[in-house]
Amino acid sequence: MVSMHAKPTTLPQNKNVLLLNSFVNECFECDEEDNYQRNGDLYCDTPIGLISIYTYVQQMLPELNTSIIDSEALMYNNAWKGTDYCWDQLLEKIQAAKPQVIGLSLSYYYGARMFHETTRRIKEHLPDCVIVAGGNYPTDATDIVLEDPNLDYVLKSEGEATFVEFLQKYYASENVKDIDGICYSDAKEGMIINPKVNYMRDISILPIPDRSALDMNSYGWGRHVIDRMQPGARFLTMITSRGCPFKCTFCSNKHFWGQRIKYRSIEQVVDEMEILKFKYGADIIGFNDDNFFTHKRRCEKVFDEINRRKLKMKWFAQGGTLVQSLADEKFLEKALESGLCFLNLAIESSSEKTLRLIRKPLKLDNANALVNHVKKKYPELYMNSGFIIGFPFETKAEIIHTFEYSKKLELDWAVYNNFRPMPGTELYDTCVEEGIIEKFTFNNYDDTSRPYSEEAHFDGPDWTKEWLMDTMYKYNLDVNFINSYNMRIGNYQQALNDFEYVARSFKGQAIAHRQASLCASKLGLSDKAQYHAFEEQKIMSQPGKSHDYYEQFSIKPIHSETRVA
Repeated sequence: MVSMHAKPTTLPQNKNVLLLNSFVNECFECDEEDNYQRNGDLYCDTPIGLISIYTYVQQMLPELNTSIIDSEALMYNNAWKGTDYCWDQLLEKIQAAKPQVIGLSLSYYYGARMFHETTRRIKEHLPDCVIVAGGNYPTDATDIVLEDPNLDYVLKSEGEATFVEFLQKYYASENVKDIDGICYSDAKEGMIINPKVNYMRDISILPIPDRSALDMNSYGWGRHVIDRMQPGARFLTMITSRGCPFKCTFCSNKHFWGQRIKYRSIEQVVDEMEILKFKYGADIIGFNDDNFFTHKRRCEKVFDEINRRKLKMKWFAQGGTLVQSLADEKFLEKALESGLCFLNLAIESSSEKTLRLIRKPLKLDNANALVNHVKKKYPELYMNSGFIIGFPFETKAEIIHTFEYSKKLELDWAVYNNFRPMPGTELYDTCVEEGIIEKFTFNNYDDTSRPYSEEAHFDGPDWTKEWLMDTMYKYNLDVNFINSYNMRIGNYQQALNDFEYVARSFKGQAIAHRQASLCASKLGLSDKAQYHAFEEQKIMSQPGKSHDYYEQFSIKPIHSETRVA
């Protein structure tokens, strides 16, 4: 294992290494005026893990010619030209780099099809290059990934030290097969999956990611939850820690980073915040930690350092917020003073049985008290919560109870997701063992029935997957639109922001335009009210499910001749 404190190693010249972030999504060609990127409907996040590896390789192996390509940023900037155009551009850039080794990353399981298509196309054009895969998908689904004949190796979990070690040994013609967490398929040995044993104990020794190697103009704009609170704000992300101490059965992060949380130094965290604000113009910073609020004393030190430097930077933690930490009034006040602007709760379920079975460390009484307290004392603090619906052991009554529970909470928005069994999690293994789903394989990675598809894929004890999806959508309309919390309390500007966000993000949402028109009217914004009423009318003039939902909720369209009194 390479020493994390070793001096940079001198290697021969002309060694080309490429760090490549895989395509995740596809796009369709359209007219330039319908360009989603230009209209702010797309959001591209900085590939933090990959840029961290790139920066560390640059530091430890300066004699290498190391480059980085973010395919998602490429597609973000060219989405309206179609997927084929983006493929042509990507392959042209890859060939121009002339890499001998490619470190290929994919974080999101639903991008598996594009990931494997990337390996195939690379090998068609550069058959002698070595492809080393890393990221959440190759780590969580290693056996699936290694079935890809175009892939050479997988490095499980965090990749800075192991990828440097791989490059050192590869260019020295040494055996790479004893590297910690390396996995591969061999004609004689078969599939070899080595566990990850050694994790970094102190990630503060990693340099601050050098974002200058990326086209930073691609990041921080467009559709994101932040757009609900501050439309048009630039939102950039970073991490302050790695790992989570909890053992939720639907989550694989504990296997990726290990059970022990590793922290960056307080100074380094705030140094990076300053870079994001002053160099890259961030208005709001998101901490992409698995659970930022776990270590309260350490969090308070971050708050104190932000205030000491008078950074005046809005921030929030993107991972699920630990409710018991924020139940401490003094702690919450310090967080708000330092710039906390959004609470992303992860309550998941109203069933104590479900919370126990998924090992979610949450007491519902604490969650209830926190939500009620925040909305009374800090009404300007935006707050939503995620709910996972349809675990295989849940009954219809338990599912409905969670929906009704979410309806009673004073949340700005409730986010509902149907349970998706993901490789690398205990619940995925249970679902496969009990025959609830078929094991995911390389041969069906582009099958629309794969585990990460948006639709539910199995029936429950007393419900069908069709019932689950339909019920979830109806409650989304009921809780977030028809009975919007902000509309009920007269906070029409926030409600308008939410509805316009949905209308921009998901075309054909008549009810979003309807509610936006009502809010705009209350605010005296006659032009905007008429615009949304007109958009609603266009959608409702065509056949579709919207008519059924309007009838079920006993609501009628607003006509385009609506005027503000």
